[in-house]
Amino acid sequence: MKKLIVLSLLFLSGCFGCDCFHDGTHWNIIDLDMFVTNLQGVPADQGVIEGDSILLGVLFSPEFIGSVQGFANPFIPSAYATSCSPDGGLGLKDPLTAFTLTSNEKFNDFEAGTSLNEILSVYGEKTIEEWLADADTWEFEYMSRANIVITEKPVDIAIRKFQIKMIFESGIVLEKESEVIQWE
Repeated sequence: MKKLIVLSLLFLSGCFGCDCFHDGTHWNIIDLDMFVTNLQGVPADQGVIEGDSILLGVLFSPEFIGSVQGFANPFIPSAYATSCSPDGGLGLKDPLTAFTLTSNEKFNDFEAGTSLNEILSVYGEKTIEEWLADADTWEFEYMSRANIVITEKPVDIAIRKFQIKMIFESGIVLEKESEVIQWE
């Protein structure tokens, strides 16, 4: 009798075990962190960084949003792993609509506090506008961070901080300030 029950449960597991607990989930960015390095990944040495370009690494803290679909089967949980999208696989639920990087000091032709977006590239190939254009499709697995390159070196050596401001479709605003650096 026990064998029959076990076999029945295994059979039912096969029938219902391939449905996902969730729809692959969307994700939202709920916080961010930032670090500054040169293009070779070397961080500032006691606040001083050298190079013609620098990289701002922006790390996104996620919140995964999904819904339960199907029968939650405890007998063959590995079946879920083979048939479901990863967490955050469906892109941002609340897409990023604006991204601005500023400096607290004058930066060549840019006054302090004005956008430096026109001298930025994302992953060394996209403009900020191109990067934002597909923000709703960002999968967390590939977009848990952004590498933003400031492609123009400041003429004046100054101690400065960079500020990031991100605005989402819902109106939520996230801001972060970098460590103090001197770019030489």
